[in-house]
Amino acid sequence: MNLVRMDMEKSKETLKIIQLSDTHLVKDESCLFNINTNLAFKKVMSRMQPDLIDADAIFLTGDLSQDESLESYQMIVDSFEDINKNIFWIPGNHDSIDTIESVFCNQKKFFRKDILSTEFWKFIFLDTKHDGTDNGLLSDEQLSFLNSELKKAESRNIALVMHHHPIEVNTPLIDNYILKNKEKFWDIVNQYNVALVICGHVHGDYSLNYGSIQIESSPASCFQFKKGALNLEVDNSIGYKIYYFSENTYDKETKLWKN
Repeated sequence: MNLVRMDMEKSKETLKIIQLSDTHLVKDESCLFNINTNLAFKKVMSRMQPDLIDADAIFLTGDLSQDESLESYQMIVDSFEDINKNIFWIPGNHDSIDTIESVFCNQKKFFRKDILSTEFWKFIFLDTKHDGTDNGLLSDEQLSFLNSELKKAESRNIALVMHHHPIEVNTPLIDNYILKNKEKFWDIVNQYNVALVICGHVHGDYSLNYGSIQIESSPASCFQFKKGALNLEVDNSIGYKIYYFSENTYDKETKLWKN
Protein backbone atom coordinates (compact mmCIF):
# COMPACT_ATOMS: atom_id res chain seq x y z
CA MET A 1 0.00 0.00 0.00
CA ASN A 2 1.13 3.51 -0.87
CA LEU A 3 0.68 5.20 2.51
CA VAL A 4 2.09 8.23 4.28
CA ARG A 5 1.52 9.09 7.91
CA MET A 6 1.83 12.74 8.85
CA ASP A 7 2.09 13.38 12.57
CA MET A 8 1.15 16.85 13.70
CA GLU A 9 2.89 18.54 16.56
CA LYS A 10 1.01 17.68 19.73
CA SER A 11 0.48 21.36 20.48
CA LYS A 12 -1.13 22.01 17.11
CA GLU A 13 -4.89 21.60 17.15
CA THR A 14 -5.60 21.99 13.42
CA LEU A 15 -4.13 20.65 10.23
CA LYS A 16 -3.85 23.27 7.48
CA ILE A 17 -3.96 22.01 3.89
CA ILE A 18 -3.88 24.15 0.77
CA GLN A 19 -5.66 22.86 -2.35
CA LEU A 20 -4.25 24.07 -5.67
CA SER A 21 -6.06 22.81 -8.75
CA ASP A 22 -6.36 23.05 -12.53
CA THR A 23 -3.23 25.03 -13.31
CA HIS A 24 -3.32 23.97 -17.00
CA LEU A 25 0.31 24.92 -17.60
CA VAL A 26 2.00 24.85 -21.00
CA LYS A 27 5.61 24.76 -22.18
CA ASP A 28 5.26 28.03 -24.06
CA GLU A 29 3.25 31.19 -23.42
CA SER A 30 0.23 30.13 -25.48
CA CYS A 31 -3.18 30.99 -24.08
CA LEU A 32 -6.21 28.91 -23.19
CA PHE A 33 -9.48 30.76 -23.86
CA ASN A 34 -7.37 33.92 -24.16
CA ILE A 35 -5.91 33.39 -20.68
CA ASN A 36 -2.18 33.02 -20.10
CA THR A 37 -2.37 30.13 -17.65
CA ASN A 38 1.36 30.19 -16.84
CA LEU A 39 1.16 33.83 -15.80
CA ALA A 40 -1.99 33.19 -13.76
CA PHE A 41 -0.20 30.36 -11.94
CA LYS A 42 2.73 32.64 -11.10
CA LYS A 43 0.32 35.21 -9.66
CA VAL A 44 -1.39 32.56 -7.54
CA MET A 45 1.94 31.27 -6.25
CA SER A 46 2.96 34.79 -5.30
CA ARG A 47 -0.30 35.48 -3.45
CA MET A 48 -0.11 32.08 -1.72
CA GLN A 49 3.24 32.67 -0.02
CA PRO A 50 1.89 33.97 3.33
CA ASP A 51 -0.54 31.04 3.55
CA LEU A 52 2.25 28.56 2.94
CA ILE A 53 4.20 29.60 6.02
CA ASP A 54 2.11 27.59 8.47
CA ALA A 55 0.59 25.08 6.03
CA ASP A 56 1.08 21.40 6.79
CA ALA A 57 0.64 20.09 3.24
CA ILE A 58 -0.44 21.00 -0.28
CA PHE A 59 -2.88 19.00 -2.41
CA LEU A 60 -2.52 19.34 -6.20
CA THR A 61 -5.84 18.01 -7.48
CA GLY A 62 -5.21 17.48 -11.17
CA ASP A 63 -5.05 19.13 -14.59
CA LEU A 64 -1.63 20.42 -13.70
CA SER A 65 -0.76 20.59 -17.39
CA GLN A 66 -2.69 21.48 -20.51
CA ASP A 67 -0.20 20.10 -23.05
CA GLU A 68 1.25 17.16 -21.03
CA SER A 69 4.76 18.56 -21.50
CA LEU A 70 7.80 17.94 -19.32
CA GLU A 71 8.28 21.69 -19.15
CA SER A 72 4.83 22.32 -17.65
CA TYR A 73 5.42 19.87 -14.79
CA GLN A 74 8.94 21.18 -14.25
CA MET A 75 7.41 24.64 -13.81
CA ILE A 76 5.54 23.31 -10.78
CA VAL A 77 8.68 21.76 -9.32
CA ASP A 78 10.58 25.02 -9.79
CA SER A 79 7.78 27.05 -8.22
CA PHE A 80 7.88 24.96 -5.04
CA GLU A 81 11.68 24.74 -4.92
CA ASP A 82 12.03 26.94 -1.85
CA ILE A 83 8.89 25.69 -0.11
CA ASN A 84 9.55 22.97 2.44
CA LYS A 85 6.11 21.34 2.48
CA ASN A 86 4.82 17.90 1.55
CA ILE A 87 2.98 18.06 -1.77
CA PHE A 88 0.45 15.35 -2.65
CA TRP A 89 -0.79 15.13 -6.24
CA ILE A 90 -3.40 13.30 -8.27
CA PRO A 91 -3.84 13.37 -12.07
CA GLY A 92 -6.60 15.09 -14.00
CA ASN A 93 -8.01 14.36 -17.41
CA HIS A 94 -5.48 16.67 -19.10
CA ASP A 95 -2.46 15.12 -17.40
CA SER A 96 0.03 12.51 -18.57
CA ILE A 97 0.73 10.32 -15.55
CA ASP A 98 3.94 8.94 -17.09
CA THR A 99 5.26 12.43 -17.73
CA ILE A 100 4.33 13.73 -14.27
CA GLU A 101 6.02 10.79 -12.61
CA SER A 102 9.15 11.23 -14.71
CA VAL A 103 9.44 14.82 -13.45
CA PHE A 104 8.24 14.38 -9.86
CA CYS A 105 9.84 11.01 -9.07
CA ASN A 106 13.15 12.43 -7.86
CA GLN A 107 11.56 15.26 -5.89
CA LYS A 108 11.55 14.35 -2.21
CA LYS A 109 8.55 16.49 -1.28
CA PHE A 110 6.22 15.41 -4.13
CA PHE A 111 4.09 12.35 -3.36
CA ARG A 112 1.53 10.34 -5.28
CA LYS A 113 -0.02 8.27 -2.50
CA ASP A 114 -3.16 6.27 -1.93
CA ILE A 115 -3.52 7.20 1.74
CA LEU A 116 -2.51 10.08 3.96
CA SER A 117 -3.17 9.26 7.58
CA THR A 118 -3.12 11.87 10.34
CA GLU A 119 -4.16 11.68 13.98
CA PHE A 120 -7.84 12.44 13.39
CA TRP A 121 -8.29 12.37 9.60
CA LYS A 122 -7.67 9.81 6.91
CA PHE A 123 -7.37 11.10 3.34
CA ILE A 124 -7.99 8.63 0.51
CA PHE A 125 -6.71 9.71 -2.91
CA LEU A 126 -8.58 8.43 -5.97
CA ASP A 127 -7.60 8.37 -9.64
CA THR A 128 -10.55 9.39 -11.84
CA LYS A 129 -8.57 9.91 -15.05
CA HIS A 130 -10.13 8.04 -17.98
CA ASP A 131 -7.81 8.03 -20.98
CA GLY A 132 -9.22 9.42 -24.19
CA THR A 133 -11.99 11.51 -22.61
CA ASP A 134 -12.49 14.49 -20.33
CA ASN A 135 -15.04 12.50 -18.32
CA GLY A 136 -14.07 10.93 -15.05
CA LEU A 137 -14.20 7.22 -14.28
CA LEU A 138 -13.21 5.08 -11.33
CA SER A 139 -11.88 1.73 -12.49
CA ASP A 140 -13.05 -1.49 -10.87
CA GLU A 141 -9.67 -1.62 -9.15
CA GLN A 142 -10.15 1.88 -7.72
CA LEU A 143 -13.68 1.09 -6.57
CA SER A 144 -12.45 -2.06 -4.84
CA PHE A 145 -9.62 -0.12 -3.21
CA LEU A 146 -12.06 2.53 -1.99
CA ASN A 147 -14.39 -0.05 -0.47
CA SER A 148 -11.51 -1.85 1.22
CA GLU A 149 -10.05 1.32 2.74
CA LEU A 150 -13.38 2.58 3.99
CA LYS A 151 -13.99 -0.75 5.71
CA LYS A 152 -10.88 -0.38 7.82
CA ALA A 153 -11.10 3.35 8.48
CA GLU A 154 -11.68 2.80 12.19
CA SER A 155 -12.64 5.96 14.09
CA ARG A 156 -10.94 8.57 11.94
CA ASN A 157 -12.81 11.14 9.92
CA ILE A 158 -12.63 10.32 6.22
CA ALA A 159 -11.95 12.73 3.35
CA LEU A 160 -11.82 11.53 -0.27
CA VAL A 161 -9.61 13.48 -2.68
CA MET A 162 -10.31 13.21 -6.43
CA HIS A 163 -10.16 15.27 -9.60
CA HIS A 164 -13.63 14.83 -11.11
CA HIS A 165 -16.74 15.88 -9.24
CA PRO A 166 -19.10 13.06 -8.15
CA ILE A 167 -22.21 15.26 -7.95
CA GLU A 168 -23.65 17.85 -10.33
CA VAL A 169 -22.64 21.43 -9.56
CA ASN A 170 -25.51 22.72 -11.72
CA THR A 171 -23.22 24.24 -14.32
CA PRO A 172 -24.13 22.21 -17.43
CA LEU A 173 -20.91 23.22 -19.20
CA ILE A 174 -18.86 21.22 -16.68
CA ASP A 175 -21.47 18.70 -15.54
CA ASN A 176 -21.15 17.12 -19.01
CA TYR A 177 -17.73 15.92 -17.81
CA ILE A 178 -18.65 14.57 -14.41
CA LEU A 179 -17.57 11.26 -12.85
CA LYS A 180 -19.49 8.94 -15.15
CA ASN A 181 -19.87 6.02 -12.76
CA LYS A 182 -20.83 8.20 -9.83
CA GLU A 183 -23.67 5.82 -8.88
CA LYS A 184 -21.16 3.05 -8.15
CA PHE A 185 -19.07 5.52 -6.20
CA TRP A 186 -21.97 6.62 -4.02
CA ASP A 187 -23.18 3.01 -3.55
CA ILE A 188 -19.87 2.36 -1.79
CA VAL A 189 -19.46 5.68 0.01
CA ASN A 190 -22.97 5.66 1.47
CA GLN A 191 -22.17 2.49 3.41
CA TYR A 192 -19.55 4.27 5.49
CA ASN A 193 -18.96 7.36 7.57
CA VAL A 194 -17.37 9.64 4.99
CA ALA A 195 -17.34 13.30 5.99
CA LEU A 196 -15.90 15.10 2.97
CA VAL A 197 -15.09 14.86 -0.73
CA ILE A 198 -12.48 17.28 -2.13
CA CYS A 199 -12.32 17.68 -5.91
CA GLY A 200 -11.03 19.92 -8.68
CA HIS A 201 -12.04 19.96 -12.35
CA VAL A 202 -15.05 22.28 -12.10
CA HIS A 203 -13.12 25.56 -12.28
CA GLY A 204 -15.08 27.14 -9.47
CA ASP A 205 -15.53 27.39 -5.74
CA TYR A 206 -18.38 25.08 -4.77
CA SER A 207 -19.58 23.80 -1.40
CA LEU A 208 -22.35 21.23 -1.79
CA ASN A 209 -24.05 18.48 0.20
CA TYR A 210 -24.82 14.89 -0.68
CA GLY A 211 -26.83 13.79 2.32
CA SER A 212 -24.52 14.31 5.29
CA ILE A 213 -21.39 14.43 3.09
CA GLN A 214 -19.80 17.73 2.12
CA ILE A 215 -18.37 18.19 -1.39
CA GLU A 216 -15.80 20.95 -1.74
CA SER A 217 -14.06 22.17 -4.88
CA SER A 218 -11.27 24.68 -5.26
CA PRO A 219 -11.19 27.59 -7.68
CA ALA A 220 -8.85 26.87 -10.58
CA SER A 221 -5.56 28.70 -10.53
CA CYS A 222 -6.02 29.79 -14.17
CA PHE A 223 -9.68 30.88 -14.63
CA GLN A 224 -13.21 29.92 -13.62
CA PHE A 225 -16.24 28.85 -15.65
CA LYS A 226 -19.22 31.07 -14.98
CA LYS A 227 -21.56 29.25 -12.61
CA GLY A 228 -24.71 27.96 -14.26
CA ALA A 229 -23.31 28.40 -17.77
CA LEU A 230 -24.57 26.10 -20.51
CA ASN A 231 -22.03 27.31 -23.06
CA LEU A 232 -18.45 28.47 -22.61
CA GLU A 233 -18.29 31.57 -20.41
CA VAL A 234 -14.95 32.29 -18.73
CA ASP A 235 -14.60 34.30 -15.55
CA ASN A 236 -11.07 35.69 -15.42
CA SER A 237 -10.58 35.06 -11.71
CA ILE A 238 -7.87 32.97 -10.08
CA GLY A 239 -7.41 31.37 -6.69
CA TYR A 240 -7.03 28.39 -4.39
CA LYS A 241 -8.65 26.93 -1.26
CA ILE A 242 -7.50 26.33 2.30
CA TYR A 243 -8.81 23.68 4.69
CA TYR A 244 -8.40 23.59 8.46
CA PHE A 245 -8.95 20.10 9.86
CA SER A 246 -9.54 19.63 13.58
CA GLU A 247 -10.51 16.61 15.66
CA ASN A 248 -14.20 16.49 14.79
CA THR A 249 -14.73 18.92 11.93
CA TYR A 250 -13.13 21.10 9.29
CA ASP A 251 -13.36 24.69 8.13
CA LYS A 252 -12.38 26.20 4.80
CA GLU A 253 -11.32 29.50 3.31
CA THR A 254 -11.50 30.39 -0.39
CA LYS A 255 -8.94 32.74 -1.92
CA LEU A 256 -10.39 34.09 -5.17
CA TRP A 257 -9.67 37.36 -6.95
CA LYS A 258 -9.87 38.96 -10.39
CA ASN A 259 -6.86 38.31 -12.57
